[in-house]
Amino acid sequence: THYTLTGLSPQTNYTISVISMNGVSDQDPNINNRTSTIIINTSSDTSACVAGEYTSLQDNGECIVCPENSYSPDAGALSCDCLHGYYRAENEGVNTECTTSPTAPLDLEWNDIQSDSISISWSPPSGTGGRTDLYYTITYTNGGITNEINNVTTTHYTLTGLSPQTNYTISVISMNGVSDQDPNIN
Repeated sequence: THYTLTGLSPQTNYTISVISMNGVSDQDPNINNRTSTIIINTSSDTSACVAGEYTSLQDNGECIVCPENSYSPDAGALSCDCLHGYYRAENEGVNTECTTSPTAPLDLEWNDIQSDSISISWSPPSGTGGRTDLYYTITYTNGGITNEINNVTTTHYTLTGLSPQTNYTISVISMNGVSDQDPNIN
């Protein structure tokens, strides 16, 4: 059930109680045990915020400029959407700036080749997407078989268990906390 209260005055505290009743409730001495009460303040006038701002209900309804790489196209917004190509990680709130995936790692090279292993290294990407949670995914393929190593946090790795006399294609992809939302990561 729901009910809309109208005619409330701005900048006013209200105490609202809901009591469950039946035909004999007015005779019940325990009526207060069936009462739910909330206190609200009508200072959260979201229409006061203009495009490019949002109303933070956690900050007393103040208008706040949208975080970097986000926008609110309409007045009265409760959050700001990320610009195209920018994202927020699942655990980040509306007050967090939107970020993007990192660029590709640089200078991928092999360091040591053995009959069943190869050591590779690379340099970090030139752009981290505005984040510090950088990691790498390594894929290596021979023929139609692809193997993947996730969450590598160093800039070097030794692939082991390789088949001798076999060609492999090795890729290293830079990742961060919003890469899983980026459709262009491959």
